[in-house]
Amino acid sequence: MIELLDRVLTYGPYGYIPKLAPAILFVILYAIAFIGHSYLGAFKKQPSKWLPTLALGCAAETGAMSLRVYGHYTARDDINAYIAQQVLSVLTPAFFAAAHFAILGLAIVTFGPAYAPKFVQPRFIIPFFVTVDVLSLILQGTGAGMAAVAEQLKPPESTIPGAWIVVSGLVVQLLGYVIFNILFVDFARRAMARPPQHELWTAKMKTFLAAVWISALLVLLRSCFRTGEMILGWIGPVATTEWYFYVFDAAPVTAAVYILLPFHPALFLPAHISLGKPTLGAKQEYAVEGSGADEKDIERNGSNTNETATLNGGNSQDKGQYDTLVGRQQEKKRPSSNNSRPNTNRSRSYSSNGSRGGQAPNREGTFHRQ
Repeated sequence: MIELLDRVLTYGPYGYIPKLAPAILFVILYAIAFIGHSYLGAFKKQPSKWLPTLALGCAAETGAMSLRVYGHYTARDDINAYIAQQVLSVLTPAFFAAAHFAILGLAIVTFGPAYAPKFVQPRFIIPFFVTVDVLSLILQGTGAGMAAVAEQLKPPESTIPGAWIVVSGLVVQLLGYVIFNILFVDFARRAMARPPQHELWTAKMKTFLAAVWISALLVLLRSCFRTGEMILGWIGPVATTEWYFYVFDAAPVTAAVYILLPFHPALFLPAHISLGKPTLGAKQEYAVEGSGADEKDIERNGSNTNETATLNGGNSQDKGQYDTLVGRQQEKKRPSSNNSRPNTNRSRSYSSNGSRGGQAPNREGTFHRQ
């Protein structure tokens, strides 16, 4: 620990002099990604106005890497530039996480609630992940600022409080990604078992969702690295070694961003999508399984002629359950007996020989005049 403190006192807050070449390389890469994501978000039909978080994240990463270039010349002198660089580096992956979370939510909204667990309402997916992301941002930003300031006080104070606040923010982000992966895998399992009857469910869409998942895993890798880095301390063997940063932070995040250039949501998701409602033209599938179909699903979708019900197994018992529920819903929609037309069929009485009014039933149950 004494050796690490000596490095900070000698080289400045980084614990080393930032190398110029890799910093410039990543400035260029993030700047290109920023231009690409800005174009796709501005000139393509962007689903939901807040998905420009991808472009904002790239802009913030460009600024962070530019400050590392600046730090190559002023690492020993300008503590404010170091603090700004650390805060930006810690916070920006949360912008990309927001895009990953949103894409999953929009996919479930597009293909219908049948592709999410019953206890999950599609319209609540994005607000939940936004809350997780904002909380993660606040904790990481606060902790990064506290640790960076404590490191440069004379004499340096403990960076442990700030580092642990950053860790708490990273844990919140990791928790969000764990839930994201559970929902994503569940969505994929349901879609493979019962493919959506939707014009957008194509090989192209499947490739897009697989690319989003890979991009999310790369950001998850970065979050795991940052968590370990902060647990070891802001002035620790990982935080004060430059190549760790480029291999486990800058490189995975850059790859995650570039994956989403050819697989940008504006190119795959419908522009008219709205939260909580399936897109027009969707043919939702509702399976009748086990004890029968969900009555609410049938009530909600019974009037839509484009929607179909898939009867798993094709047996008559399941079909009977479905027909019974449909009939029950139709019965609810019929007018009450008070408003209906009176029954004009009068009761008939028959004589002992089975005839009435000169008519008698024959063997087939019809009447003929005697």
